[in-house]
Amino acid sequence: MIRELALSLKDRADFVYALKDETETVKQLNERRTRLREAVIALNTVLKTWHLLTQAGIVRSEQPKSLTGTLKQLDKVRFLARQDHLSLLNNDVHVALKNLKNLTEDLALDSQRLWQEHLDRLKPPVPDALLTVLERHPEWTGRIKQWRALNKDHARLRAPQPVTAALVAQAQTLGAQYVGLRQAIVELDLPAPVLEFFERTGDGRATLADLTADVLEWLRAHGLLPAFSVQLKPSP
Repeated sequence: MIRELALSLKDRADFVYALKDETETVKQLNERRTRLREAVIALNTVLKTWHLLTQAGIVRSEQPKSLTGTLKQLDKVRFLARQDHLSLLNNDVHVALKNLKNLTEDLALDSQRLWQEHLDRLKPPVPDALLTVLERHPEWTGRIKQWRALNKDHARLRAPQPVTAALVAQAQTLGAQYVGLRQAIVELDLPAPVLEFFERTGDGRATLADLTADVLEWLRAHGLLPAFSVQLKPSP
């Protein structure tokens, strides 16, 4: 009687342990399926961004070589999962998912870096000191305000955000607008001493010694003399 009871208890214990093992297996499978689904979504998002940058001519390669091997691993994982769902628990699947996650993150960073570099190339290196002076000339006021508005659009595009087709199109439009305004500024043929004078007046360091004959002549020729005034420094 006692022996039969002991065997019965053992059978029940084995059943409980088996049920517990099966429950844990199901939990692990669900977690692995979730990781696989998230990895695929993240990869597709990054590849979509890379494709947009390629279409815009920002990057040349359609797909980075670093992803080729990992994509093959992913295909293998998905194939095995369709054949036998328990294969998702294999260690090589764990390694493949980890590699895919790391490379996807690296590609996302590369995409953002290339996008930022592209935006930086769009904005011409026009000194702010020059804009400040030109802004005081009636003929330039409107164009400089437009330039500053473009700078705000440029800063908005540089803010961390997913790259979309709409953003790429906005960047192309921004670049074209910059080119038109920059050409007008380039035609000023700004000499280095004049730019230095603008910079020194902008931060309050300019003296009459900076107003050389060449600077004075350039300001007069471009109608910018009224933008400046001479003041006596306060006594110490």
